[in-house]
Amino acid sequence: MRRRVIALWLDGFDVATAEAMMRDGRMPALARLRAQGRRFALDHFAARATALGGEHASTGLAPRQSRRFGQLHFDAQRYAVWQEGAHFPPFFADLGARAVVLDACYCDLAQAPETRGLVAWGAHDPGHAPFSRPAGLQAEIAARFGPYPSELIYSVAWYSAARTRALGEDLARAVDLRADVACWLLGERLPDWDFAFVAAGEPHTITEACWHGVDSGHRLHSHASAPAARDALAAVYAAVDRLVGRIARAFPDATLAVWANHGMGPNVTDLPSMVLLPELLFRWQFGRAMLTGRPEWDAAPDGVPRLEGTDTWPGEIAAGYDPAQPRGGPFRPPGIADADFERARKAPWPDDGSPVLRQSIAYQPPAWYRLFWPRMRAFAIPAFEYGRVRINRAGREAQGSVRWRNGAVSSAVERLVRGCRDLHTGTPVVDDVIRVSARAARALGPTECDVSIFWRGMPVGFVHPRLGRIGPVPFHRTGGHTGGHGALYLAGAGIVPGDGGAASAFDVAPTLLDLLGERTPARLGGTSLLPRLAPAAPAYAAR
Repeated sequence: MRRRVIALWLDGFDVATAEAMMRDGRMPALARLRAQGRRFALDHFAARATALGGEHASTGLAPRQSRRFGQLHFDAQRYAVWQEGAHFPPFFADLGARAVVLDACYCDLAQAPETRGLVAWGAHDPGHAPFSRPAGLQAEIAARFGPYPSELIYSVAWYSAARTRALGEDLARAVDLRADVACWLLGERLPDWDFAFVAAGEPHTITEACWHGVDSGHRLHSHASAPAARDALAAVYAAVDRLVGRIARAFPDATLAVWANHGMGPNVTDLPSMVLLPELLFRWQFGRAMLTGRPEWDAAPDGVPRLEGTDTWPGEIAAGYDPAQPRGGPFRPPGIADADFERARKAPWPDDGSPVLRQSIAYQPPAWYRLFWPRMRAFAIPAFEYGRVRINRAGREAQGSVRWRNGAVSSAVERLVRGCRDLHTGTPVVDDVIRVSARAARALGPTECDVSIFWRGMPVGFVHPRLGRIGPVPFHRTGGHTGGHGALYLAGAGIVPGDGGAASAFDVAPTLLDLLGERTPARLGGTSLLPRLAPAAPAYAAR
C-alpha cells in the first residue's frame, strides 16, 4: 500500500516562540505531533546568502545548485533592479505519485504539469502569478469561501495598538480560512492524492509585524503597541496550531511533515540596508545629502521616530528626502534630459518574453538613487536582508569606471561602513563584511553583489566621522529572518518518536520523496533523513 504524505510548510515561523507556547499548553496539536513523532533541528545554511526561503522549500535547491542568491536581479547594462519569481520546477514535479499544492511559494506549476492545486492565493512573497490547475480553481475557492484578505499580507502595524490588534485578529481568521480550504481541497475537491504540499504564509506576516511584542530587547518593546503585538502573534500561532490539528485529524492515514526553514528574530536589516547604506554611499561619492530627515523624527522622545499611520512606510520615508527631488524617486541627476528621465522611470526589465514573474522594486529607497549609479564608484542596490553593494566596474557595468586591480574600492567600502556608529548607542553598526575576490567579481551573477554587509543591533541612524549623521528614520518591519534553527516535525506509521538531532533545511525535500518511495533528483541540495527516522525504518523501493 502506498504511503500518503502531507507536507505543511510554515513560512516565517519562529520555532522557539512556538515551542514556548507548546510548553504553556497553547499549541496542543503541534505539541502532540512533536511527542508522537520525530523532531529535527534545521540549519538553513543559506540564511546569510539568500532571502529565498520559499524557493528553497518548494524546489529543494540550495544556492550552490540554483546560482540564485536572492529574488532581486541587477541588470548591469540598465543599472536597474527588479524582483524575479520562480525559475525552477518544484522538487515534486516528476513524481509518479499524485500531487496537490495549496499556496506554495516560488512554485511554478507550469513546470509540474501533473500537479494540481493553486499558487499565489494568500502567500507572503508568492514568487508566481496566480495559477491553478484545474483552471478556475481560484474562482471556485473564492465563490465557496470568499476572497483571501490580501491587504493584510504586507501590513505595517506597530505604530498603532488598535491596528496591531486588528491585524492579529484578521490574520488568525485568515489561517482558519486556509484550514477550511485545505481540508476541502484535499478531502473533497481533489481527494485522489498521494502527496500534498500546503503552505501557510500568515506566520511570516505576523512575525515580521509584531516581533517587538515578544522580544524584551527590542527598541519598540516599550511602545504602546507591544502588548497588542504579543497577543496578536500568539493568536496567529494558535490558529496555525488549529490548522495542524485539523489536517492531522482529517487525514489520519497520512504521514505528516510540518517544518519551518529557520527561526525569526528582530529586524536588523530594513533601515541599514534600505535607507542608511544607500545614503552613506551617495554622500561618500558626491559630498552632499539626499536624506535630510524630518524635524519630528529628530524630536522623538526616545530617539525612535514614529510613523504617522497616514501613508505607507515608503511614503513616510520619502518625505525625509531632499524636497527638490521627485518624491519616491527615482532621484534626478543634474544634466539628464527630460526624455531620458521619463524613459528611466518606466519598468526597467527587458521585454524578452520570459515566463518568469517580474515585479517592480521601485518602492525601496535604494532604487530611488539608481539614476546616479552610473556616476558612482559603488552603490547600494535594493535588499530584503543584508546590505548589498555593487562596485561600478569597468567592463562589467555598462558605464563602469572602477578598474579591476587591487580591490581598493571594495576595501574602501568596508572601511566606510565599519567607521559608522549607531546614532544613539555609539556602538559599531557592522557585524561582518564579505567581499568577493576580483576573480569572482568578473563572473558575478545578477543576484550577487561585490560587498555583503551584515548589521549589528537595530540602528535607526548612523553617524560617520566625516560624512555626518544619517537618520534617524522610522522602523519598517519589527521582525526579520534573524533567528536560530528551524525545525521539522515528522509523524506517521513507522516513525519512532524522539529527537532526530540536527539536519539541513535542504534535507526536507529528499526525505519527503523517500517517504513516498520516489527517486530523489540529483539536482537537490540535501540528503534524505529516512535512515534516521527509526532503527529499522521500512524500505521504500524507488520507482
